[in-house]
Amino acid sequence: MASTRSLRLLQLNLWNLSGDAAGRMRELSAILQHYQPDVCCFQETVVHAAGSSHEQAWEPLGYEAVHALVPTWPGAIVAGGRTGNTIVARLPVREEQVLWLPSGRWPEHRCVVVAEVVLSGGRGIHILNTHLAWRPEDDPLRARQVRAIIADVLAPLQPSDVILCGDLNATPESPALQLLLAAGLTDAWSQAGCGAGHTWSHRNPNMGLGAAFDRRIDYILPADHLQCRSIELVGVRPIAETTVSDHFGLIADISL
Repeated sequence: MASTRSLRLLQLNLWNLSGDAAGRMRELSAILQHYQPDVCCFQETVVHAAGSSHEQAWEPLGYEAVHALVPTWPGAIVAGGRTGNTIVARLPVREEQVLWLPSGRWPEHRCVVVAEVVLSGGRGIHILNTHLAWRPEDDPLRARQVRAIIADVLAPLQPSDVILCGDLNATPESPALQLLLAAGLTDAWSQAGCGAGHTWSHRNPNMGLGAAFDRRIDYILPADHLQCRSIELVGVRPIAETTVSDHFGLIADISL
């Protein structure tokens, strides 16, 4: 559990209810029980659906959720539920906010959800969770989305303790990542990771033919005055029965 000195975070795109949804739900529950994260940042969460929906994995374990559910459009409705970004925490949440991001020519709604979680000593940590535009040609749009996050969320929070997590659909060399690093965040994988850290990988059996090449597109980005002690990929090998998503996740311990 979190102390005044460290925080354990899980970053994972949940791949809505695709594939073996019930098996993947059980795997998500096994991951939460195995790693015991204090805070989770999930993208493509599906909640309030008939039958399986993701809150069934975390609610029995005592986690509370802050959702940013996408406005109604065909891609946002999954099995009668709603999809979006979710911050899940075992810690008290003192404040929450949702900022909707610029969109391109496609009818997609992207956002950043913000929650201030409170440690045992009363110290607040602002957690940001986002999922940027996904198309390879969307580098300019992703940069616009990041500029909105910086101007409307990160800048007003300075010099608070901030950690941004998300599926950024962008490589470390991309304009979006460079803007975030220039704004005072640091790449936890570059600090403490081992190997390439590909979260979008042909090794993932849920990818099929979707991984034309391996990429690192999912991130945990703490403020540069915070230190990542350890970080590793999650979901490479199933804990219970099946691969949890089409992305590999990240688990990190951040010194505060």
